[in-house]
Amino acid sequence: MFLLILKSSACLAVFILFYKLFLEKESVHHFKRFYLLGALLVSMVIPFITFTEYIQVEPGQEFMPFQPLAFTYAVVEKNTTWQEYIPYILWSIYALGVIIFSIRFLKNLFQLFQKIKTNPKFKNQNFINVLLVDLIHPHTFFNYIFLNKNKYEHNRIPNEVLWHEQTHAKQKHALDILFLEILHIIFWFNPLLYFIKKDIKLNHEFLADQAVLKQGVDTKNYQQLLLACSSPDDYRDARTNQLANAINYSLIKKRFTVMKTQTSKKVFWLKGLLILPILAMLIYGFSEKEIVEKEMASFKYSTTQETEKGATTAMMNEYKAFIEEVEKTNTIWAPKLNRAIAIYDLMTEAQRATVKKYPESPLANLATIKPKTPTETLFNSWKNKTEFAIWIDSKHVPNETLNNYKASDFKYYTRSFVYNNARSEKFPQPYQNHLYTKKGFEASYLKRNVNNYKSLKNDYLKAKKEFINSGKKDDSELRILKVRLDKLYNLLSKENIEKYNVKLISSTNKLELQQKRDKHVLILINKKGQLLVNDNLCKIKNLKNHLKKLSTEESEISSVDIKTDTDAPKEIINKVIKTLRELGILKVNLNKDTYEKPTQQKATPKEVAEYNKLAKHMSKQIKNKGSIKLKQVKRLKHLYSLMSNNQKEQAEPFPDLSLVPPPPPPAPKPAKAELVEVPAKSPKAPKAPKPPKTDKTKEVVPPPPPPVIKPSGENNSNHSEELQKAWKAFKTEGDTYGEAVQNYSTNKKGTLSALNKKYKEVMKLYKAYHDIAKNENQNAVPPPPPPMDPFSTYSSLAQRTKYIPVNRENNLQRLRVLYDKISDSKKNKVESPDSIGNYIKQLNSLTAEQTKKVTKLLNNINKKAKSEGRKFYSTEEYKMLEDLYASMISN
Repeated sequence: MFLLILKSSACLAVFILFYKLFLEKESVHHFKRFYLLGALLVSMVIPFITFTEYIQVEPGQEFMPFQPLAFTYAVVEKNTTWQEYIPYILWSIYALGVIIFSIRFLKNLFQLFQKIKTNPKFKNQNFINVLLVDLIHPHTFFNYIFLNKNKYEHNRIPNEVLWHEQTHAKQKHALDILFLEILHIIFWFNPLLYFIKKDIKLNHEFLADQAVLKQGVDTKNYQQLLLACSSPDDYRDARTNQLANAINYSLIKKRFTVMKTQTSKKVFWLKGLLILPILAMLIYGFSEKEIVEKEMASFKYSTTQETEKGATTAMMNEYKAFIEEVEKTNTIWAPKLNRAIAIYDLMTEAQRATVKKYPESPLANLATIKPKTPTETLFNSWKNKTEFAIWIDSKHVPNETLNNYKASDFKYYTRSFVYNNARSEKFPQPYQNHLYTKKGFEASYLKRNVNNYKSLKNDYLKAKKEFINSGKKDDSELRILKVRLDKLYNLLSKENIEKYNVKLISSTNKLELQQKRDKHVLILINKKGQLLVNDNLCKIKNLKNHLKKLSTEESEISSVDIKTDTDAPKEIINKVIKTLRELGILKVNLNKDTYEKPTQQKATPKEVAEYNKLAKHMSKQIKNKGSIKLKQVKRLKHLYSLMSNNQKEQAEPFPDLSLVPPPPPPAPKPAKAELVEVPAKSPKAPKAPKPPKTDKTKEVVPPPPPPVIKPSGENNSNHSEELQKAWKAFKTEGDTYGEAVQNYSTNKKGTLSALNKKYKEVMKLYKAYHDIAKNENQNAVPPPPPPMDPFSTYSSLAQRTKYIPVNRENNLQRLRVLYDKISDSKKNKVESPDSIGNYIKQLNSLTAEQTKKVTKLLNNINKKAKSEGRKFYSTEEYKMLEDLYASMISN
């Protein structure tokens, strides 16, 4: 609370200071009125503005401690110190101040109503003149204008004074005063309220003076009248109620100064707009910032080698460190305990003999907790917000929310006592109660183990996939996760397993995982250029998609063997190799000799059975002159080629495919209709042929505008006015053109034709500047070189895209466009965009530690380049990045 008041006061102080420096002496009195009232409200609102920032943290970074293992139960005697009474003393002083100022406010209000009630009143248009016997200053309260009876009856009150008071009534200045008085009661301790109240009342006088002068009253005469009214002989011993507007004679001089001031619209808008940056700075500086953590899944692998049986050396070290930490701090952290239990279960008996057993968890199995409903008496006592802080289904709620529930609505509750030193400003209550509805109790207790199992299962499946796709050999983390999964599964009841459809993950040993990872592909190419990929026919145009499908089924393709006939087309072989390179498959074994099937190879019993069934079916179809699918013929030939001579002798005879009836001839094409020439009434002129469309893929982005030196400095007198105008014209259009080139290159905004047109205009301006500068013997930069050809641009951009992790996706899209512009003869000299894309996919799978190393190297390179005044990387620096990436991918 104190911090909020302090922030609010600081904001109000800034607003008052701005008013005093920039607005008080200006004649925009209506704007000033709303500024001062708005400053009060905004200064109270700003401290309550909260900006939420979401950050992602790894699950292992956030711990929830268990209670210590050793518990001590004792009666604690509570000692009260004088410091504990400070809040009560301060609140008592505050309450006393509120009472005093409230009495003062009500007293003044009562006196005003008493004057209205007991004195004669005369209605004048929309105003009511209240005539008082007392010698008072004229003042106003809403539509009531209080005047001296004697002076009023003898017409000794000038019209200007009456107009002044009527303005107070018309503009409802009394509302501002009432609002200020109420705030004064609540924040009586804040001295800034006294200052802003004074400024608001003075601005009311400015408004009234302005209204009088608009009636055509001479300024000097009005000022003399104010001086006369402020004479001590005029209103001696006069008193004015605090709630009414009256002429404040101590500020006459300031009013005279403001009367003479005329604020222009330009000055008004300039000073008015200054409020916006001040408001933004106050919101930024005095608002609240709430950081909300979002948990993200993460998985880290150990780099140590595992032992043949039991826990690895790294696991043993981790377990020992955990035991030492527990003995030292006497505190258990849940995530570390779960890992320690899993590691202990993986140990051999010999390993367990060398360490202490982990401490048992002090918390019971949540799934075994029984429902517990509070009594009505107990439930009603929790509505006391000074004694109890309430959470419903793990969400904090006000105590009044309990009025919407009954005791029977809650299936479980917990209560805890909070000592003084553990209480917070947000939760100062001595007791904290957590209530759970049926749904909340099921989610937080009954279903807790099920949710934990499913969450850990997802982590395990993700880690398993990463292990298969990576080149790592250590599966220690997978083993720990599997043991933890099994333990959670054993905690589940049979009812929950069936109710929530929980399935046990089957064990997968390391050898099986490595076999899945090491995917091998065999491609056979015959003399006709036909391909057989892992026993499946495939056209050369479909090879890339076929290999992509194989790669995403279980794991990445690690190597490819290509076996060819002696007279296999070289064009097909080269296309196959190029496709493999584009997919990022680096290990390719090519054997150009005739592929011979090993003598020991033979078909499996399953393949022999499939062949027999297919051969019988084809023989029957041939006999009955039925149709046979080409796909069946290819499959039959493949199975027959796998069989040994012995298997062929014992199997069904190979069908005579020469007896297969040929396919029906194609249907004849319909005869073309004859054209009959019909004479037209008035023959039309033939249309002019359309100009051939230009190939946009061959267009080149024009270069940026050439740099020039501004004609200024010591020799500025030598520069003609014509040269300076030419430079300015070129600079303006050149900057516009440069932004257009940048937008087109990065965001594809605009068209190439518009850029080329703009480039010609800029170069005309440059030539004009260049010619004048040359005549005046000035140093003019020569025109820029012609734009780079697509091949050079592609080569440079490809290098940046591969090794610099900035704007990679956009650069890759641009590479695809440039690649289409390169001639076919030069495409073999560069790496294709697909190959670069696959390379980037491998880089995206780097671990957080590896990415950190890359970032460190890039920072060092950037720092060096900046110190040398370079904007581009050197060949040596690109080589360093390439070597670092290669070492990470190979590992």
